[in-house]
Amino acid sequence: MTPSRRHPGLTDRVVVVTGAAGGQGAAEAVLLAREGARVIATDLAVEAPALAGSGVTYRSMDVADEGAWGALAAELAGGPPVRGLVNNAGITHRARLGAVARTDWDRVLAVNVTGAMLGIQALAMRAAQLDLTPLERTGEAEEVAEMVAFLLSDAAAYVTGAEIPVDGGFASSAGAKVLSDRLRDDVVGP
Repeated sequence: MTPSRRHPGLTDRVVVVTGAAGGQGAAEAVLLAREGARVIATDLAVEAPALAGSGVTYRSMDVADEGAWGALAAELAGGPPVRGLVNNAGITHRARLGAVARTDWDRVLAVNVTGAMLGIQALAMRAAQLDLTPLERTGEAEEVAEMVAFLLSDAAAYVTGAEIPVDGGFASSAGAKVLSDRLRDDVVGP
């Protein structure tokens, strides 16, 4: 399948789309595959006829199952990095507040909230985050605690309405770091 030029940069990128056996998720998975991405689609259904012949790889899995995410991450390990996670899976349960059963409530939260978090945890390239952080390391709890103590102290009496990221420079210069590193590598070599 020859990728189109409508969405450049997707060729050979690994993308996982949840809730993709049909509907919105299937449409996203098919389009991404048509644009050249290597798409892994997931859903509860055993099969996904909507994806037949699209070039999409389908895996039956429950996004609320941490073990299933671990298995998918292990399957993808060693290959190209996952460049995108489309947390499309979601369910609704319509009932009057007084009639909502705890099991239904828990399942909605498990799929709609916990499932998205588990996917991010399982597939996010910690290394990719560090590549975007100028200090090239994760922060320590004590470093954040120092900022909290400072802001609560009289030393910060004139600091108000400010957002102070304690993130190793990630928020302020991540794109610049990647560009700088690539330019350095092109000029100096790896």
